[in-house]
Amino acid sequence: MTHTLKNLLSQSGLIMMSRLAGAGVGFLTQFLLVKLMGAHHLGLFYAGSSLAAILGVIAAQGYPQIATRFVGRYRNKNDDALCGMFTGHAMREGLFAAAVMAFAVTAWVRLWPGLDDDTRLTYIIAGWMILAIATLNILTNVAGGMRKFALCYVPEGLFRPIAFFVVIAAVGLAGITLAAQGAMAIFALITTGLAVTVVVILSRAMPHIEWRDRTKPALSWRWRREAWQLILMAMFTNFFADFGILVAVPFLSSSDLAIFGLCLKLALLVGYFVQIGQQMAVPDMADARHTQDHERLRRAAWRSIILPSAITMASIVVIYLSGELLLSFFGPEFAAGRRTLLILLAAQLLRSLAGPSAHLLTLSGIQSINMSLSASALLLLFVASAVLSPALGVEGAAYAVLITYAYWIGASAMALRWLREAPVDVLWLAWQSWRAPKSAG
Repeated sequence: MTHTLKNLLSQSGLIMMSRLAGAGVGFLTQFLLVKLMGAHHLGLFYAGSSLAAILGVIAAQGYPQIATRFVGRYRNKNDDALCGMFTGHAMREGLFAAAVMAFAVTAWVRLWPGLDDDTRLTYIIAGWMILAIATLNILTNVAGGMRKFALCYVPEGLFRPIAFFVVIAAVGLAGITLAAQGAMAIFALITTGLAVTVVVILSRAMPHIEWRDRTKPALSWRWRREAWQLILMAMFTNFFADFGILVAVPFLSSSDLAIFGLCLKLALLVGYFVQIGQQMAVPDMADARHTQDHERLRRAAWRSIILPSAITMASIVVIYLSGELLLSFFGPEFAAGRRTLLILLAAQLLRSLAGPSAHLLTLSGIQSINMSLSASALLLLFVASAVLSPALGVEGAAYAVLITYAYWIGASAMALRWLREAPVDVLWLAWQSWRAPKSAG
């Protein structure tokens, strides 16, 4: 038992360190891209990569979100046939949808009037990259269900950022001018290479993948129904930056999109600590919820709030005092993004002070609520961007993000109260802490 616990903790630590290292390398890569490409081509690259990421999530159809549960269940039952059938079913449907989307993006780009060659080629490469993204999304989560956590987290969380950084740095050292389509091609080749590598490694480590459709229709429909409910939630929780950039594309110029995209990515680097803090609280929350231990639940919630909130507030102070100077290192045009970055950091502070409300909502098991909240939040983000971005530019796009987070957090808290779950936001926790001594007295 002790050995198993130590092994789990070492794996968790390794995964966390790899994800933090990947985030740090990603920051350095953003710096290099700005220097090599300029704002216009960087904005175009952001738009193309975000399009590929979002369509890749849709193509995967929610199967990554249920893969861990179903593959883990079949693995525990030693049912290799069902494990192979599930993986084959998810891959067949995911790759078919990805191919349809790739052809659709190519047709749209070639037929849309007024697009320059750089834009056309960038989007075409992004369209065909959807196949690799869908493959990675599905198979890395299948690996998680098999408890092969390194294969689940490291390829995308560490190897891809490092490989992209190394190639971009080599391009810079060689003095090669980098345009959006060049960066997109490099990113697509690295992603495709990782997808092929994961396919090869996983095929050797897991039961035979059943590529032919031999699954009973009732079981296929069960997988499909449960997966489809989680598409929008996956888009909102795991790919918010890409969706935020994508909805701003029609309303901002490429240069403004580069400023907004860079500020959003920097804010989400800080938000990464919020995400980690909340995810680490989930096991304790699950146990506390199961045993009805409200005090343990509050302690876990406080742990998920204090340090991430402190880091976020410190980041806000630094950007408030020196934001223009720090952003000017990326380029003189980015110094104007100080207020935009402050607004986006305020959204992350709001997210941290709300505590792990969304995670607790997921633990309730009522996925239809998560689906409704995610769908309405994504719709609100689009509407707010459409209203505010044309009038306020990049700051309007940032306010749209802040409004969306505020809605999502507030709606999650209301849903918890409706479900009679214990709230875990900072206001409620502070109120409970203040009441406790009075109750004891």
